[in-house]
Amino acid sequence: MATLANAVFDNGLSTLTTNGTRIDICSTEPTTYAEATSTYTLGTDTITVGSPADRSGGGREVTVGQYQMQV
Repeated sequence: MATLANAVFDNGLSTLTTNGTRIDICSTEPTTYAEATSTYTLGTDTITVGSPADRSGGGREVTVGQYQMQV
């Protein structure tokens, strides 16, 4: 089975860590940023994103306030 180093996942998650400042909860899956932030948004919140860390069960994760984004 092929595996990816944590650095591969961390590079993707670091974009979220560096640029993530808001989270929107949507009524349906948006296909554009405009849809996500206006058309389908049910609510929004300002977020602080933590650093990439080991995820229970394998993989990597970042904590976003009380939300958890996993890959």
